[in-house]
Amino acid sequence: MIKHEEIVVGSSLSAVIFAFNNELPLFFTEPRHPKNIDRASINEDLSFLGIDNEPKTFNSFGNQFELGVQKSLIWDRLTMALALDGKLPLANLCKSIRYNGDTLVFNDEYKKIGEIEFEKCYFYGDDNTIGLVKVKKEPRNYICHDWIRFRVGGKHDCDYIKTDDDFVNEIYYYLPYKQRGHSAIKTACSISKLKTEQIHDFDYSGTMACFKVVHEMKSRGMRARVSEYGPDGKPKKYKAYKTEHLRRELEPLDTVFEPLQNKIVVVDSKQKISDLNTTGRLTKLIRKLF
Repeated sequence: MIKHEEIVVGSSLSAVIFAFNNELPLFFTEPRHPKNIDRASINEDLSFLGIDNEPKTFNSFGNQFELGVQKSLIWDRLTMALALDGKLPLANLCKSIRYNGDTLVFNDEYKKIGEIEFEKCYFYGDDNTIGLVKVKKEPRNYICHDWIRFRVGGKHDCDYIKTDDDFVNEIYYYLPYKQRGHSAIKTACSISKLKTEQIHDFDYSGTMACFKVVHEMKSRGMRARVSEYGPDGKPKKYKAYKTEHLRRELEPLDTVFEPLQNKIVVVDSKQKISDLNTTGRLTKLIRKLF
């Protein structure tokens, strides 16, 4: 039986940063990889990770702003260092975690694949974990990401729209990886702030998010491609926008967990990129590689 003094359960960027800084084993059932629209600040110095934090300029109707590299690159670099140091023993093989009061048991889809003992567990959240915590307070507020594909109207120079509404509060436009270099048609991700009762309300559904995205684009003078030109050679008619809702991702913001034992610590604070240890042993390992 393997025994650890301290472990981390979770796979958010905060959990990965904490495990990296403290050189602790990390366990999870599903990698919570940062979304491709999540970017670091341009002020972050990531050279100690071998990452060039080159600014990317975003256009938004006459205004421009800069953001740094995708946070997913940081997540990948940190988990790689943990894996090379033996601190990611199950990688993404585990599908469920169960604590029986004495040991933490790991299973894949068919059988047990591991079992450990621990003295302290830092819990950052994992939906497929049983026995470590219980929900003390159900969430009331969610961040909602709606991913939207354009069948018509996705070719434009806009990267970002900010609105005054909680529903479709922000819209990011980006080129999917598989299309880069082959197409200039962008996909959109709208970000909304939803209450529990709004999640199953059609007025706040993915379909309505598509309509709202198109409305925000039209209200700012954006149009799909030209369908007809006038005698003077100027555009006379435009094609209608056509969208397809790809998926919705909901993230609870205010769930309150209660640990089931004193040896389990529920971590509420967010670990920032600026909190990364730039002089630790794992950092030196990365420096040797990059």
